Amino acid sequence: MSKTLTKRPTVGKRLAALESEFAALRDKVLGLAPVTKDWRSTVGGLPDDEMTRRAFRLGAQWRKGRKTD
Repeated sequence: MSKTLTKRPTVGKRLAALESEFAALRDKVLGLAPVTKDWRSTVGGLPDDEMTRRAFRLGAQWRKGRKTD
């Protein structure tokens, strides 16, 4: 009864292969694309209402108070 042992890849190599395959499938299924970050994609993201303007004013006041010149 002679059994031949087949050499199996290590757990680390198997995990790396699975992670790579998962990433490829995820990108294919979800259609993920790199996000382009520029100001044009964010303009108009917030409504022009009193609450937003107040938040901008409070943020500006807070930043002005934090400056250490």
